[in-house]
Amino acid sequence: MVQGQAIERERVDAVVATHAPFFSAGARFTVRERHRLEGDALRDLLRGTYRGRRASAAGRIEALHTLDALEVTLASDILVLEPQ
Repeated sequence: MVQGQAIERERVDAVVATHAPFFSAGARFTVRERHRLEGDALRDLLRGTYRGRRASAAGRIEALHTLDALEVTLASDILVLEPQ
C-alpha cells in the first residue's frame, strides 16, 4: 500500500453536528471514479492528499517511478446542507 493501512472514518456526522444550528442535512451521496494513472500523475495525486504530505509517505511515493501504471479509485462524499 502506498499510503499505508486504509482506515474508514465516518466524518459526515461531525460535519452535520457542527453545522446543526444553521443547517439541516439534505442529500448525501458518494462519487467514485476509477483511473489508470502512471508515474508523475500518480505521484501528483498522492502528494495532493493529506497522507501524501506526511514525511513517512515520501519514500513510498517516490518509489512509484518503478511502476508502469496503477489502477486507482477516487472517491468523495458529497453532503448537501440546507439552511434552516
